[in-house]
Amino acid sequence: MNDEKYGLIAFPSTTDSLKAEKLLKGAGYSVSFRPLPPIITADCGFGLEIPLAKTQEIRKFIAESPVQTAGFYHIIIRDGEKIITSLK
Repeated sequence: MNDEKYGLIAFPSTTDSLKAEKLLKGAGYSVSFRPLPPIITADCGFGLEIPLAKTQEIRKFIAESPVQTAGFYHIIIRDGEKIITSLK
């Protein structure tokens, strides 16, 4: 069984998501836009998919930037079921 695993950042606005994408890509991180699952509520309907192994590093990087976030999540898709864990 191969699970799909990734990190996801939610944002309070589209502006913040675009700023974060630019900053993260500029710093060499691999990120891509992904629609937020319905259970994750944020004013911006899209989040940034990030490498799961880089989640803590990216959290620190974003915390030191002017970008606002609405949450960080670990996503696991197993047998078609999406398991979402909010990182506090």
